[in-house]
Amino acid sequence: DNSPVHWAALKGHADVLEYLIQRGFPIASKNKDGDTPLHWAASGGNEKVIQLLLNYNADPWVVNKDGTTPLHLAAADGNHDAVRVL
Repeated sequence: DNSPVHWAALKGHADVLEYLIQRGFPIASKNKDGDTPLHWAASGGNEKVIQLLLNYNADPWVVNKDGTTPLHLAAADGNHDAVRVL
């Protein structure tokens, strides 16, 4: 139930992610836990991917089933650069 966009975001593959987005893959899709690709990018701490998703209007305030935003995940994982971008 994780989309290819989720995996590209988590693994930091900005080029693949942009290709998928340009082909119509939704960036707001949620998995069973309510996580969006931006949640996964924030958790992975990849600033380039986070910025790419934000450039395509990903919602930085979206919450998952636990009520957690991407910013919360970045901060909890100690990803200071990701926090700055978000």
